[in-house]
Amino acid sequence: MIWCSAPFCNNSTAKGYICKTFPKNPERRAQWVANMNVKNWIPTDRSYLCEVHFSPEMWERRSDKKPKLKPNAVPTIFGYWLTEKTAFRQTEDELPLTNSTQNEQNFAESVLNEEQNVTDQEHQTAAKQERKKKLEKALDIQTKRLLRIQRQSKALKDMVRRLKYVISQDKYRTALKMVFNEDQIKALCNKRRTVKNWSNKTVERALQLKFICGTSGYEELLRQNMPFPSMRTLRRKLENLKFESGISKEMLDFLKLKVPNLENDTARGAVEPYPDLR
Repeated sequence: MIWCSAPFCNNSTAKGYICKTFPKNPERRAQWVANMNVKNWIPTDRSYLCEVHFSPEMWERRSDKKPKLKPNAVPTIFGYWLTEKTAFRQTEDELPLTNSTQNEQNFAESVLNEEQNVTDQEHQTAAKQERKKKLEKALDIQTKRLLRIQRQSKALKDMVRRLKYVISQDKYRTALKMVFNEDQIKALCNKRRTVKNWSNKTVERALQLKFICGTSGYEELLRQNMPFPSMRTLRRKLENLKFESGISKEMLDFLKLKVPNLENDTARGAVEPYPDLR
């Protein structure tokens, strides 16, 4: 037996009343609940409303003349004073037959609207899937590009490592190291036969050669493309000799020995400001 869920209503199917379950559609279901005006009440799948809560215009006749609730019907009649048959049952014989053409038109419009909504959703889904495919394709391309760059980077690192090993094992370079310092070897590889900063060892050797060979002899070595500092560089180094780190004590002792034997006053004047060399 089915009972009506409306407040102040004790009607049931056992008493001969038609009872209708709450709609599945959320909007229509919410409208029914709102019209009942019951605070904090939520219907279940077993909640019903009897026929007395629907006005006559909410009903129509089927082809067999039995009463049928319209698809868009909503309950509008509620109150403690409702006890007897619905107005529809009281005026059952007086209700005119609903225009079937209008019903068919309304139903057709409803179907079209639903189909349009489905079509729109399908288009949106298709667009999202297409965008997803494009993004996945772009990601795949960038991933392959990254892997290719990583492989190239590894290959270049391996090449640099091999070249460094080859350079370190180069017999010609090994032979050059027996004669020249590292900066002198770099100067030999430079068209200008010079480097930005000469090492202290090379400066010491150049000063020794200059004092041994004289200015003319040293300049001849430079003309022969020997990797040594220029005269100007040596003069600058000699002027800063006392403040230069890395100049060996042996070099200072050597210069002290050379000062008394300088050939003329001009050469001796080059070291005159440095009393430690006298």
